[in-house]
Amino acid sequence: MRRLLFATALGATFASAALGQERGGTAPIAPAVVSPEASADRRITVRLYAPKAEAVRLDASDVPGVPFGAGAPMTKGENGVWQATLGPVPAGAYRYAFIVDGVPTLDPRNPSTSEANLNPWSLIYVPGSDVFDTKPVPRGAVAEVTYYSDSLATFRRMHVYTPPGYETSGRKYPVLYLLHGAGDSDHSWSTAGRAGFILDNLIAKKSTKDMIVVMPARTRPSPDCRWAAARRSTSPPRTPRSSAT
Repeated sequence: MRRLLFATALGATFASAALGQERGGTAPIAPAVVSPEASADRRITVRLYAPKAEAVRLDASDVPGVPFGAGAPMTKGENGVWQATLGPVPAGAYRYAFIVDGVPTLDPRNPSTSEANLNPWSLIYVPGSDVFDTKPVPRGAVAEVTYYSDSLATFRRMHVYTPPGYETSGRKYPVLYLLHGAGDSDHSWSTAGRAGFILDNLIAKKSTKDMIVVMPARTRPSPDCRWAAARRSTSPPRTPRSSAT
């Protein structure tokens, strides 16, 4: 039985190959692309496989030396992979996107993202900071919380940091509110801002007190945004109640 299944599969493989040759050959195999990369000397390299693209630029104004809006040029290799190397840069998190023939595009090889007010960005972290780096210290938690705001009559989102041991301590903590800038969102503090890692490291060194940090969405949603649309189509829950904005 196993020999029969193997022979059937082998025959199907040869038949598929023959059919591909009759139709003009198989499609080219895309090269393996690694992106992004942060080197030991703190240089950032990003790559994008786009063999049919005519022009690709790197939008990364967070990176020192990259002009806002203009971006940085990328070079196309013979294998269809576009590449750009920036830096060296200071340790920290940097957001970027590709502009492919005028269309903003996230890095398809990078699962790390950071939300701004109007759009997401791909995210790379360059290590080398005693404050920003991920270190072997007790870890707190960053939670994404959705709540209903009575004052705005719509759903809102915030991120909340709680220090190590918060769930079992039973004690009261001071609360710090972090408000983002006009172009960012509540997601920005814990991604591009590395808020959770910074607080974990500072608390471990006893450079700051244990605290709760609330990172609310500061931007008021427009009437046609997805939150407002959800409000029109569903009845809002009455608990929990909040007047936070």
